[in-house]
Amino acid sequence: MSFLRLSKRAVGNPCGRAREATKFGLKTVNGCDTKSRFQGNAHRIRKKSKKRNGVVKTSFLQKIKIMKEIKIIIEKSADSYGAYAENVPGIYGAGDTVKECKQSILEAIETVKTFDEDQIPEILKGEYELVFKFDTVSLLNYYKGIFTLSALGRITGINERQLQHYSTGLKKPRPAQKKKIETALHHLGEELLSVEL
Repeated sequence: MSFLRLSKRAVGNPCGRAREATKFGLKTVNGCDTKSRFQGNAHRIRKKSKKRNGVVKTSFLQKIKIMKEIKIIIEKSADSYGAYAENVPGIYGAGDTVKECKQSILEAIETVKTFDEDQIPEILKGEYELVFKFDTVSLLNYYKGIFTLSALGRITGINERQLQHYSTGLKKPRPAQKKKIETALHHLGEELLSVEL
């Protein structure tokens, strides 16, 4: 499966440019994906610190807040999409498309947050982020309006016909192929975050 992180922060957005990737669904909605962004940069921060000062300034890294995660599994069925929270009970969603399915999950979360205080899962109190875990069929079909299979083939290095088989469910990709697709999309997201107009 492939991971997409969507941050749900109550206030503030310390990484303003992260919004640029929102339309691709790669990084954030309503905020900055602090976990993946800062974890991804931690290695570079350490290297720069060592080059300049000979020591790592851990005080800066210690200030990075890692938010709680709600893991949402999205799967394709015969005629629709279904979703559920892997680590929070009572959160389910469904829809004819991935977009409808995700919206259904968000509405389910908001409904659970209206329960009596003692019935609301602890993870929903305060800041948290949603981590959407797609199966390959769902992922490829969700983004087919943005990426053609030809374009996806260029950025992943996977044959277009093979991607077509994956998107229809005719064939299931090996773990190495799934990782290839996931990594290519994440790299594209990082490039988009560096764009300025």
